[in-house]
Amino acid sequence: MPELAVGEYVALAEGIYLEGLSVDHRRGVIWYSDVIAGGIHGVKPDGAKVASFNDSRMWTGGVMMIDDGAVFSTGQGGIMWNNPDTGKSGWLLDTLEGEPINGINEMWPDGTGGIYFGTNDIEYIIAAKDTRPAKLYRLTADRELITFDTDVYFPNGIAVDPQGNIVVGNIGNSDVLTFSTAGQLLKTENAAQPGNDEAILLRFAAALEQGSEHPLAAAIIAEAKARNLPRAV
Repeated sequence: MPELAVGEYVALAEGIYLEGLSVDHRRGVIWYSDVIAGGIHGVKPDGAKVASFNDSRMWTGGVMMIDDGAVFSTGQGGIMWNNPDTGKSGWLLDTLEGEPINGINEMWPDGTGGIYFGTNDIEYIIAAKDTRPAKLYRLTADRELITFDTDVYFPNGIAVDPQGNIVVGNIGNSDVLTFSTAGQLLKTENAAQPGNDEAILLRFAAALEQGSEHPLAAAIIAEAKARNLPRAV
């Protein structure tokens, strides 16, 4: 597949509601989920289909590659793992604080072999009800579970800022929450305000892309500088 210019794109896959993108550099595969149709699916960079698993499992919002070649996926019941080479699978996490997990949406590596993740209320989503409060957690490589000190409505989007803090988008309002690695809320910012939604989001995107060598990251940072936007920290 030829290299693409900045801003150029090609379609690799299609479905009802695609999410949970993760690049498997070892196998040369892009894994993604279909939240509504179900399953984790893999394609090559040229769009050729490779494999699928968990076909009947819906509501997978996050997919992550692990160093041993396993694929982690969130969704109803917790976080699953699948090994595409052996076909084996199991649960990394299916209970929290002694209770079965309703659902997990997003996850992000903590840089030390653990993960950050946020729960969601899949039971009420399926029933088309207003969802109950969710929580954020950190699961360390030693399996220590750290609970963040502030409930959220529906965490969607977890990333690490240049200072190493955890930035979380909160569906249901326009809050962007910043936490320490110990789970303490540091600040709450409004990411969408009348008249400057685009500028605010560009500020946050540029802050998160600092240090990235990807051409798109460079373009985001350059645009923020061209508009003379203050850096979100």
